[in-house]
Amino acid sequence: MSVKAAVIPEPNRPVEVREFPLPTLEPGAALLRVMYSEVCGTDCHLQRGQLSGAPYPLIPGHINVGTLETLNGSVTDAFGAHLAKVAERHPQVKLHLFHDEGPVAAPLQSGRVDLRALAGEVLAEGADYYLCGPVGFLEAQIATLHELGVESARIHAEVFDTGGIAT
Repeated sequence: MSVKAAVIPEPNRPVEVREFPLPTLEPGAALLRVMYSEVCGTDCHLQRGQLSGAPYPLIPGHINVGTLETLNGSVTDAFGAHLAKVAERHPQVKLHLFHDEGPVAAPLQSGRVDLRALAGEVLAEGADYYLCGPVGFLEAQIATLHELGVESARIHAEVFDTGGIAT
């Protein structure tokens, strides 16, 4: 059995639909049958080659709606293991996962994102910051980045709903 996915083969090339073998699930993993996937700002930056270190070819669409197809054991964090592997392969990626409901296990951290506590690890001179989320989350993170000395021109925000946000 196989699955199909939209793929960005390399920057500034048209998106292609490719077929892949059905993935083998690791323990604790879940397989989602995607019904809808949003094209968000991050995907547009990736398609234009504006995010350095992106591993092409790549499958865009990190905001999805679908049905749970298969589970391999107990799943408490559907994306943590995958994101940890991305960070292992790409040293420029610094991974910090937070979960504010229920028990947490490594690599998750309990509580909400606190950029002040992570400033020594996540702030880099001249870096751009890409944020996605609901308005309240974005407003809090943008205010904190400003407090930490990050210029508005280096903050890029995308709201999960139809609202807008000023950087």
